[in-house]
Amino acid sequence: MPFPISKTKITPPRRRAELISRPRLIETLHTLLNKKLVLVSAPAGYGKTSLLMDFVSSSEIPVCWLSLDILDQEPQRFLSYLIACLRERFPGFGAESLALLNNMASIERENERLAVILTNEIFQGIREHFAIVLDDYQFIDPVPSLRFFINRFIQLAGEHCHLVLVSRILPAMPDLHLLVARDQVGGLGLEDLAFLPDEIRLLFSQNANQSISHEEAEALAEETDGWITSISLTGLSLGKGQNQPKTPAARTGIELYDYFAREVLDKQTPAMREFLLVTSLFEEVDVEICEAMLEPLLPGLRENWRALFSAVQKNNLFAIPMGKEAGSFRYHHLFQDYLQAILQEENPEIIRRLMRLLAVYYEKRQDWEKAHHIYEQNGDLDALVKLLETCGTHLIRNGRIATLGDWLDRLSVFILRRNPRLISLQGVVAHIRGETQAGISLFDQAEQSQRAMNSTEDLAVTLVRRAAAFRDSGNYARALSDAEEAIAITSGRENQSAQYNLAAALRVKGMALFRLGRTTESVEWLENSLSLFSTVNDQSYVPIVEMELGAVHNILGENEVAIKFYLSALKSWEASGNLGWQSTLLNNLGVLYHQGGEYEKAFRTFENAIDCARRSDYVRTQSVALSSLGDLLLDLQEIEHAGECYSITAQDLH
Repeated sequence: MPFPISKTKITPPRRRAELISRPRLIETLHTLLNKKLVLVSAPAGYGKTSLLMDFVSSSEIPVCWLSLDILDQEPQRFLSYLIACLRERFPGFGAESLALLNNMASIERENERLAVILTNEIFQGIREHFAIVLDDYQFIDPVPSLRFFINRFIQLAGEHCHLVLVSRILPAMPDLHLLVARDQVGGLGLEDLAFLPDEIRLLFSQNANQSISHEEAEALAEETDGWITSISLTGLSLGKGQNQPKTPAARTGIELYDYFAREVLDKQTPAMREFLLVTSLFEEVDVEICEAMLEPLLPGLRENWRALFSAVQKNNLFAIPMGKEAGSFRYHHLFQDYLQAILQEENPEIIRRLMRLLAVYYEKRQDWEKAHHIYEQNGDLDALVKLLETCGTHLIRNGRIATLGDWLDRLSVFILRRNPRLISLQGVVAHIRGETQAGISLFDQAEQSQRAMNSTEDLAVTLVRRAAAFRDSGNYARALSDAEEAIAITSGRENQSAQYNLAAALRVKGMALFRLGRTTESVEWLENSLSLFSTVNDQSYVPIVEMELGAVHNILGENEVAIKFYLSALKSWEASGNLGWQSTLLNNLGVLYHQGGEYEKAFRTFENAIDCARRSDYVRTQSVALSSLGDLLLDLQEIEHAGECYSITAQDLH
């Protein structure tokens, strides 16, 4: 994974003792699983998550769980978590989808391809019926690219894949009406989730040890519209000896906050009150984040925050346990909103201080999305710029070009123009998106500023990036010039960043020499690049350089050496699941087998190349492999079959 995956997001929350099971709804959910899409939609506080927790525990089919939050509006993050939740339930799954996701320049451009690869991988790798639960789906529903992805995913997925969207609003899927017309959608709404009188009586009996009549339960159901949050609060009040049910709050409005103040917050010790208010700013409360944030911020809590942490969970202060252990929890959304409102009213300065500390904490953990979100929410432009300067190269090396491009696009032109590091990052994004000339222009701007500022290390980075762009545009002389200057700057420097840039510069020089017809010279530079990439343990570039060395040795007529490099690279691409590279490499390998007279090997290799290209939806690569297979069949006098290959190739290219 290109960034840390929180296990608590891909694990169903632990069931709390005060929850009651609702067999009628659990049974309905199981029945609805004959549909591809199940919608569970109702406002906050109607027990949607609690119901799904019971469903998971009673399900006879595997269930993959993903709890969503506001940060998942970043498409690459959401899609990585979606794959992670599948991998959690089906270990080993997702290599092919991750390989594409981690090399995407634009989610919008690759959306359909990723949906195809992911659903193909599910079809081939998961044979049994299973469900995916996306809890709090309303957080990502406003993002058009994610709406399109989910829309295509559910249409392309096999009948054994069932998607359950749990949301406060009805999802705005573009083709929902078509799915409904095909009888592929089922769901539960507010009226279904509202508590019935018998369920209300069970709630009082279990949690307040109090028996209420059917008439009282009916009155309470009518008064609260069966809203579980309001009913639960009423239950707490009745447990204190009140004789008649009294609803403490309307579904919206100030009455609920009054109840939280009167019955919860005002009854806490000063230390617990402070703990609740401050930790309400955390999306998830665990020991590590309390230790990092509370001790420097609130030294008065240093001695007892661990006890407070445990007491919140034991005393049922609207804390939902996360994961399988008792090591973390989150507050109920309604209670969290209330606490944050009180903290904003009483002490807005501590919010600003804590959020700055949180952002720094996330930066140190390389949890870039969370840090970026905080800086952006606070309007801290200086911190945003510094964050991008720090994490930009990390995002590039981890294939997160789509995320980087989105973040850069959200900065003003004025900020970008005065920062050569950001201009250089913009150049990378443009180059990888296929806008190579625009990328070169940006690199030119960055280079001029970095020379004027005498920023040697930054200059070396930009030169390597521009050299790669020149190479891809066919300007091999300029690529060679930039690569040689970058090599001169980085040679002899021991830090890992310089070593990485040196390896990249050596590679560009080797390939520039190769394209200029200086094939024998290129071998030494590419071998040095391969050795250095191996030393810095950059496994993403090792197989690429091996493929390039294979191509060089093929031109030199050293086919056995070429095959050796190709097979080593193939092993890496198979392990990473990168179907695009596999299909290209298999075609090249098949050509070598064909040239060497190993026709059976060549035939099998071309078939594998075509299969990888089809699974990855790379039409052009498939066409090349089909054409290569046609050449082989022609040599074998299989003229009719060769013609079929050429015919399909022509149709694909057309």
